[in-house]
Amino acid sequence: MGGDVAVVLARAGCQTTVVDLQAAINLNNIFDKSYYRTIGTGTGTGTSTGNWYGDPRNVMGSLHAAF
Repeated sequence: MGGDVAVVLARAGCQTTVVDLQAAINLNNIFDKSYYRTIGTGTGTGTSTGNWYGDPRNVMGSLHAAF
């Protein structure tokens, strides 16, 4: 891992007018790039906050209905 990384996200949704219904799907890290979300720093006392990888590719859907 080195250099710059672009993390691509996408969202698509739809809404009906007959019934109050909304649906959406979110795609995160579409190309499944490995990257550091947080790079730790030492505090000078031997402790470190650690390096944390970013989220892998994932999909999340939602459905909202009002009655």
